[in-house]
Amino acid sequence: MNYTINQIKNRLQEFANQHLQLKGSIAFGEVEEVSNLGVVQFPYMFCTPQPSSFTTKQFEFNMIIIIMDLVEKDLSNRWEIWSDIQLMFSDLRAFLNDSNFDDYYIIQDEFVITPFADRFSDDVTGWSGEIKFIINELKDKCSLPI
Repeated sequence: MNYTINQIKNRLQEFANQHLQLKGSIAFGEVEEVSNLGVVQFPYMFCTPQPSSFTTKQFEFNMIIIIMDLVEKDLSNRWEIWSDIQLMFSDLRAFLNDSNFDDYYIIQDEFVITPFADRFSDDVTGWSGEIKFIINELKDKCSLPI
């Protein structure tokens, strides 16, 4: 069975809904849209697709995940936010590595995250990272919907 990017989006939504700090605070779109989201609940998770590729029998779907929180004007809570959000990324990695989904996708072992401070139009600090979902694509012409 092929796993779709819409199912990955739903899986990320499920993570945000279940996470006690995020409490369902998530959106999907282009990075440029982060500053135009209006009123949001922080901490906040934003997901945007990136260039992806087909290999011989797989689809490699790349997505940038940004998790952010409001920072004090004097940046006095910046390190606390970085620490909390680093743990949220650790939670996300564990959630996505659930062995019940191994038949559908795996995430690439290397998962690089980068801190940022005072980004976008809000006073937010956090981490961004790119996740690669490797989805089995075992199609042949007999399975096409034609």
